[in-house]
Amino acid sequence: MGGGFTLFYTLDSRRRAITARPGQTVLAALQNAGVTALPAPCGGAGSCGKCRVRAEGLGWVLACRTPAAPGMELFLAGQGAAAVFCQGALRPWEALPPDPWALDGPAGGPGTDGPAAGSAAAVLGTGGPAADGLANAFAEDADKPLLGAAVDLGTTTLVVHLHDLATGRRLASAGEANAQGPFGADVVRRIAACEGGGLARLAGAVRGQLSRITAGLLAGAGAGPSALRAVCVAGNTIMLHILAGLSPASMGRAPFAPLTLFGGEVPGRELGVGAWQNARVLLCPCVAGYLGGDITAGLLACGLGLPPAKQGPPAPGWRLFLDIGTNGEMALAGPDGILCCATAAGPAFEGAGITLGMAGAAGAVSGVSWGPAGPAAAVLDGGPAKGVCGSGLVEAAAMLRAVGALDASGRLLRAEEAEAAGGEELADWLGEEGGQPAAYLTPDRRVYLTQSDIRQLQMAKAAVAAGIAALLHAAGVGAHEVQAVYLAGGFGSCLSVKSARAIGLLPPALAAPAQAVGNAAGEGAALALLRRDARRQLAALAGRCRYLELATDPFFMQEYLEQMHF
Repeated sequence: MGGGFTLFYTLDSRRRAITARPGQTVLAALQNAGVTALPAPCGGAGSCGKCRVRAEGLGWVLACRTPAAPGMELFLAGQGAAAVFCQGALRPWEALPPDPWALDGPAGGPGTDGPAAGSAAAVLGTGGPAADGLANAFAEDADKPLLGAAVDLGTTTLVVHLHDLATGRRLASAGEANAQGPFGADVVRRIAACEGGGLARLAGAVRGQLSRITAGLLAGAGAGPSALRAVCVAGNTIMLHILAGLSPASMGRAPFAPLTLFGGEVPGRELGVGAWQNARVLLCPCVAGYLGGDITAGLLACGLGLPPAKQGPPAPGWRLFLDIGTNGEMALAGPDGILCCATAAGPAFEGAGITLGMAGAAGAVSGVSWGPAGPAAAVLDGGPAKGVCGSGLVEAAAMLRAVGALDASGRLLRAEEAEAAGGEELADWLGEEGGQPAAYLTPDRRVYLTQSDIRQLQMAKAAVAAGIAALLHAAGVGAHEVQAVYLAGGFGSCLSVKSARAIGLLPPALAAPAQAVGNAAGEGAALALLRRDARRQLAALAGRCRYLELATDPFFMQEYLEQMHF
């Protein structure tokens, strides 16, 4: 049909047929068929080398560079499941009685009679009467379970928490890698992937995934989709646009303006998530194109940014919130408001763009130290090392810097240089891979970092460090004045603060008060799901945020160059 043809792929010992079109690559054919098992962090640009498949008669090839052909037989290796940090260290909703907004009132912003201005409901033309019908349904079904879901919709992973709205109790949680991953590791590549008919594919992938996960949690609780009455979604601005079926294209070019900043409700059936058909869905308010509802929800969970009471204890000092991933999103909260920014760190901290990089799954080197016999690697699940994840990348660089294998400019020594300087032991761990210097992290020399890997890390850490410096500079605050640092997200939960300081990812003055808070976005979404006052606080908090655009900030540009050094 339409000149299409059939090819086959085998995954987990199951052979399946898909239809491809002339001119398509193997990767495009698999993506169009909804196959998400093949990673492509570079979005099909041919630069990451992660989309390797075995094609009968051709051997191992890059799927993004191999034309699909009739009758082609493909063999996919599959990927180990990455560890997803579902829970947050701060769970303020546990100490508060539930007062859910979902049980009464129409859709829209808090205390309004319709969709909030600039909300997704307004853009989609929904809200109001539909939600009134849902509210009436709640009264009719008072004897049935009243359940709600708090969702952290991240670029790399997503998490769903199921709550009992009557008691506030968390019934279950589940997290997975975002099904949009094969379309690119970062939001810039996702925006590009939405061009043409891509938006429908990306939206369909994540909607189907959210529906499946939610339905599974409901079934585990002995309930069906009719019991789900409310959903609160915290996600970055691009992810929320795609979920809502809105094009994120305007955020891919200056002035990076989104179509909406959300903050209002959408009837679940308007979003196309099957398990949410009977629910009212609150999309957490964003601040800017690259500062989303996941950050406002995270700030809410950490108790940051709300104005101090006129009468009460003194206002807390400056506090810094960091969510380091493919985007380095950060906020500096003080007595008079919140200054925030986002910097394009790239996918290195997620293990992408690194020669042997991988997510934090079984076999990933998650930490490295120098021992009597050379590098001692900590491997997730304790089995043989297969690659290195983001936390291992940071620790490896800190270790190499400490033993003199890496200079301040980021240059890896060659074995002969180390030997000439009297470092015979060190020379044994240095070599060459792919025509460039390499440092081995395991005795079998199967896991290593190359010079280009170090350069990728340099750019990522420089972007984050320069972003922190720019925030402090714009606020007129010294690093020593920051009283607490909150490290959010999966990478932040695993990050060695000592190693981060050693390579310049964190300024030394910020290292001491740093604490990992895990999935703060999911916990903030849960708080806003379960309490009306928290929902109002979330909206007020977003309004207190002032966004610093780093793309036009000369201080950031200069600082970025300086922070390239270790």
